[in-house]
Amino acid sequence: MPIGYAKNPYTALPDATGYHLLDGRRLHNRDYAGDYLDFWLRGAGTSGARHYSEWITSAAYQRYLVTGDAAQIKSALPHLIALYKKWDSNFTNDITVNGTQSTNDLYHQTPISDATEYTETSMKSSNWFSGGAGYRPTINAYMFSAAQAISKIATMNGDTATRRPRTSTTPRPRSSRRACRTRSGTRSATSSCRSTTRTPPTAP
Repeated sequence: MPIGYAKNPYTALPDATGYHLLDGRRLHNRDYAGDYLDFWLRGAGTSGARHYSEWITSAAYQRYLVTGDAAQIKSALPHLIALYKKWDSNFTNDITVNGTQSTNDLYHQTPISDATEYTETSMKSSNWFSGGAGYRPTINAYMFSAAQAISKIATMNGDTATRRPRTSTTPRPRSSRRACRTRSGTRSATSSCRSTTRTPPTAP
């Protein structure tokens, strides 16, 4: 039976893809996980890969560490960068925490789009699904790990421009230690997470 909220061919859901790739990385037949990754990066799943918070890039790199298939992961780099950039609309510079503007930059997400509905944070809001939007640890951790993976793959390709964070037109990297020190006031949906370092890759 079709799953209405999947919004993808074959009822695929990107929020579970990281699990599937990590589990599939040790299969003797590499085609299963390899074809599945291609589905999200080059195939029918491309349009829906951003529908939920996802860690496809990080999982793809972890799979490479097991398979050793450098050619496949290197060829996927442009597609991984394209997926990373799709999340720019969820990124906020100098976030406001409890009414005070900070110098920290984070990604934001709603409970349902983060696949974390019915969690403590969302259930304290008036809408457990679309309420409680905030700078969640999940999406920020996913994007941080994606940036790390892209940088490592770019290094394999000898792409020095992509492996370094941009400094002129993108937010300055912020450390989680600094973000925690600048947090003040009572905990809320937007102040309960830790900042992560954003190192946006530059397309080759």
